[in-house]
Amino acid sequence: MSNPTPYSARAESHWRDFLPADYQQIPPQDRQAFFGRLGAEIQERITRRAQDLIDQSEPDEPIGYQERLALMSTLRYEAEQQVLGEMLPAPLEEPAGS
Repeated sequence: MSNPTPYSARAESHWRDFLPADYQQIPPQDRQAFFGRLGAEIQERITRRAQDLIDQSEPDEPIGYQERLALMSTLRYEAEQQVLGEMLPAPLEEPAGS
């Protein structure tokens, strides 16, 4: 089994709160392994997406260390938001009056 990542706990919380029926279908003894794998996959996708964004955003002219660090941090955050939105989507809102 893989070591849990910060995304493992986030995924489990998301499923428990927004997908309770699906969450209950996972046997309690299997949840740690399931969410450990899911968290590792999320982390891996974020790392790959961030690297892709960094590769696409290479500035035309050299930039300083702090500017590069800020750019990389921003792109990492963007990658994280994209991947989490894909893998842990927000619940669909119920139509008004339902």
